[in-house]
Amino acid sequence: MEERRRHRRYEVKGLAGTLAGRHSFAVLTLSRGGVLAASAFEPPVGHVFDVELPLGAELFRSSARIVFAGEDRGAPRSHRYRFGLAFTVESEEDTLLLDRFLRRELEATAETEPA
Repeated sequence: MEERRRHRRYEVKGLAGTLAGRHSFAVLTLSRGGVLAASAFEPPVGHVFDVELPLGAELFRSSARIVFAGEDRGAPRSHRYRFGLAFTVESEEDTLLLDRFLRRELEATAETEPA
């Protein structure tokens, strides 16, 4: 099977963000291109939201398009909907912040974990 993804995904624990400043979500995976998230809110596919993610001591900001959304009936109500966010617009500063976070926090951890 051919891999369609352009960016490596990293599993994340304990990272949360917000859509449009009011809908919180838990980050399940994070990549250079976007986020797989879970939330009590089901965002409409195709909609673009402003996204904020605290990465260490700094705040990453970008616009992101909802590329898919679906209900996970086995999940708790607070994480009932899973959705994919594709980053669409971010500043050069935020791009560098995300790259640093991925490199320092997630790539280093992924390299030390057994396969």
